[in-house]
Amino acid sequence: MIAMNQKRLTGLNLNDTYEKLATGQRINKSGDDPSGLAVGSGMKAQLRGIMTAIGNIQEGILLLHTADSALNQVHDILMREREISVRGANEAVQYTVTNANPNDISPSSERTLFNELDTWELELYQMTTRDNFNTKSVMFGYQTGQALQIGPDNDPSHRTQIVIPDIGIMGRMNPTFMPGDITHEQFVAAFQNQIDTCDADIATVSDARAQVAAQENNLNHTLNELTTQYHNISGAKSSIMDADMASEMVQFTKYQILDSAVNTALAQANTEKGIIKQFCDAVGLDASQRVNQQ
Repeated sequence: MIAMNQKRLTGLNLNDTYEKLATGQRINKSGDDPSGLAVGSGMKAQLRGIMTAIGNIQEGILLLHTADSALNQVHDILMREREISVRGANEAVQYTVTNANPNDISPSSERTLFNELDTWELELYQMTTRDNFNTKSVMFGYQTGQALQIGPDNDPSHRTQIVIPDIGIMGRMNPTFMPGDITHEQFVAAFQNQIDTCDADIATVSDARAQVAAQENNLNHTLNELTTQYHNISGAKSSIMDADMASEMVQFTKYQILDSAVNTALAQANTEKGIIKQFCDAVGLDASQRVNQQ
């Protein structure tokens, strides 16, 4: 009976150790460690929230990357427009006069500068309408901000706003740089005014890119912080929930030895019962034979 009871206990311990070795978890059911399970489950929820927040931040960074890429193209176009305007403002070489009216500029190769300005203005307009991130325009701006969940909890410090400056006013759908017949003064003044316009637009785009870059840097710092936080909480959860595989292997070996010893004891007990039964049978047979002989 002692051996049978020990075998039952050893079997329970072996099953428990099997489970821990198979799952790698020290706590597989609430009975293993109720308080540890509560703490570990809370940490698990925190870790999953952090991973989702990390994904949110990465999506926000991609949105800012898309906006910065579009703004960079706008910068290039404005630089080219300014270059054209500076060239056009050079009155010494950039117009052709007619014999009939020296004050009028006739259509000439120099007036192609107007055509190029028109082309770039139309391109600016089209960029503001077609540059999107998941159907979201990145050129018309979101001055009020777009909420970005950058933490696992419902707390103001776990949220931020992405603000993309609005530059949708740049460019024209129907550019009108090149009028019909214009005078020398009008020709030069048009390009001179365009230089000022380009300078103002370049300053606007530069400021917008600076805001986008600053927000991207902040999100990268938050991303690094959350990654570090994830590793720390993950380590704490592991110390509570994960099994010590070396210790469990020692326990597993111990219970295997005990189970083998118990089986040997049971076998010995069964052998002894057989010897006693044989002895009793032999003694009983001899006694009955003597009775019959008498």
